[in-house]
Amino acid sequence: MVINGRDAARGRAAVDALDGNVHFIQADVSVPADRARLFAAASEVHGPIMILVNNAGGPPTGQFGEHDRATWLPAIETNLLAAVDITERCLPAMIEAGFGRIVNVTSFAVREPYPNLVLSNTVRAGLHGAMATLAREVAAKGVTVNNILPGLMDTRRCKGSTAPRHGVRTFPRTRPRRAWPKPCRPSVWGRPRISARFAPFCVRPWPATSPPKTSPSMAAWSVRCSEDGA
Repeated sequence: MVINGRDAARGRAAVDALDGNVHFIQADVSVPADRARLFAAASEVHGPIMILVNNAGGPPTGQFGEHDRATWLPAIETNLLAAVDITERCLPAMIEAGFGRIVNVTSFAVREPYPNLVLSNTVRAGLHGAMATLAREVAAKGVTVNNILPGLMDTRRCKGSTAPRHGVRTFPRTRPRRAWPKPCRPSVWGRPRISARFAPFCVRPWPATSPPKTSPSMAAWSVRCSEDGA
């Protein structure tokens, strides 16, 4: 397995915590040259990549009129073009092998645009459209493409972006519905460890009796995970 990130220290810590043949490659997927280097290095140590999980940090918060072109372009590069680029690089080997799994970790904003997140709402919807189109093109070739849409999770991202907008000083752990205005109230904060379980589910081999070649719809779905992964 090859994992990627921008922080070398955290990457090495992740490698130490994982069992098996794990490699860390430091790169910033928002930078095209880094993506090319990442793919080349991963292919060198791993060989053809048959399972790809795309996941990058979200763009800055803000409302529609608060961003200029200099803010929009990095958001598009990081949360749309990066996943498209790396997918395009991995796809030929998957098609040749007749097996491939592509998973994109995006956001529930794909289906429910969230206040104060215009950049995320926009670019994640774009990625959803691109990957849903690709899924239908490659399902008959043994390649599945799925999206995971995390909801409000108990993470630093939520603490630092959504809570301040709604006047919440601390991340509420008890009776959170009383602390947030409608329609933004989560009933239960999602836990990242639970939502992460969806990725192994998406990359599992299909049973021999129901290969994706016979059921394109099985290869193109999105699962929203929030409220403890439900």
